[in-house]
Amino acid sequence: MLDSVLIIEDSWFAAKLLRRVLQSELRVECVVASTYAEAVEHASRTDFLAALVDLTLPDAPPGAAVDLLADRGYPVVVVTAELSDAVQQLMWKKRVAEYLVKDELFDPRYLVAQIGRFQRNRDIEVLVVDDSPMIRGYTAGLLRRHRYQVIEASKPSEALEVLERNPRVRMAITDYNMPEMDGCALTRLMRRDRAREEFVIIGISAQGSAEVSARFIKSGANDFMHKPFSPDEFYCRVGQNITMLESIRAIREASLRDFMTGLYNRRHFYDVGKAALDRARKARTELSLAMLDVDKFKAVNDSHGHDAGDAVLRAVATLIAEESGAGATTFRLGGEEFCVLVEGAGRQELGQRLEHLRAALEAKTIPAGDKNLRVTASFGGTSELHGSLDDMLRAADQCLYQAKDSGRNRVVLAGSVEPARAESHAESEGSRS
Repeated sequence: MLDSVLIIEDSWFAAKLLRRVLQSELRVECVVASTYAEAVEHASRTDFLAALVDLTLPDAPPGAAVDLLADRGYPVVVVTAELSDAVQQLMWKKRVAEYLVKDELFDPRYLVAQIGRFQRNRDIEVLVVDDSPMIRGYTAGLLRRHRYQVIEASKPSEALEVLERNPRVRMAITDYNMPEMDGCALTRLMRRDRAREEFVIIGISAQGSAEVSARFIKSGANDFMHKPFSPDEFYCRVGQNITMLESIRAIREASLRDFMTGLYNRRHFYDVGKAALDRARKARTELSLAMLDVDKFKAVNDSHGHDAGDAVLRAVATLIAEESGAGATTFRLGGEEFCVLVEGAGRQELGQRLEHLRAALEAKTIPAGDKNLRVTASFGGTSELHGSLDDMLRAADQCLYQAKDSGRNRVVLAGSVEPARAESHAESEGSRS
């Protein structure tokens, strides 16, 4: 179900612009009210992702719509043509989540980024550590206003217990002066198992000296704020640090993915596979590895062109990613060759899964330009925990050769067939496709 955004705006042109930008960029449903009376009709809903509110409406005093929505549990973003210090302070008193200036320099991209931030924040857990219930509650309230998932801790030992139980926490905001240990000591303990590019720590303190800020940073914090901090500063620092985490994660993820198909690449196969093999040995659980190769793929390129070949590879990748089943991780090893790694599956289950993939691909019609193509693939697999991941890969590869040699479009598992005919890898390369 699409997220919904409430737009309260008396300008038809501005409302149309906001609606068009949000729907095209974020695929959200937009509900528009042009008057305070219309806003009242929608105010009973609590399922809006956010509300964009014009400060001045023709049928109500300035700010009335903000008051109407402030306690509804979702972020309220004020869109105003005027931004004075008095208006700014009024907005924070009314507990808005953000404000935007509607002038000739208004850039809808910032609005899109902010609403997108609210969407992603629902999956981001933040730990707030402060022995003052008032400050802790204030900080947590600011975070919840931007839809972060907040966990509170009143002392360092409680914070460490939270992190041990919940590795999904992405950020900690910690005070300096606390019982048991100060915030810098807590930062060092939190940083031992969590790198800066994976976990953000922001220190806060009422002590205004530069030394406290430096101590936090040297202890492993990503950032520091002096108390009392304004909501503006708070949201800017928290948002920028979370965006940094997301950017680093996106860069890392891109380096592990095959550009054409979106599957994990050969490099990541070895990282994931070696770890899975170690787990299987230690826990004495099952692990299976399978390879598949598109049959006669060169003929697809020769007959229909490389664009059609690329369409086939993407279709095969999508199918195996969606149909390989629980515990499976899929990779493109290169060319028309793919790999499926399945944790917790033995030989019988592997055979069933591969037969399902084989039949699904055989039945699939693949659009390629003005043509519809049909292809098949051959599969080879093993469930024997060999000496190394390379040994498992070679065993699956040998079975794949046997599947090709015995007619293609079939599944061969280690131990289920006679040894492949004796020929070298180089000699069989030409007949493999």
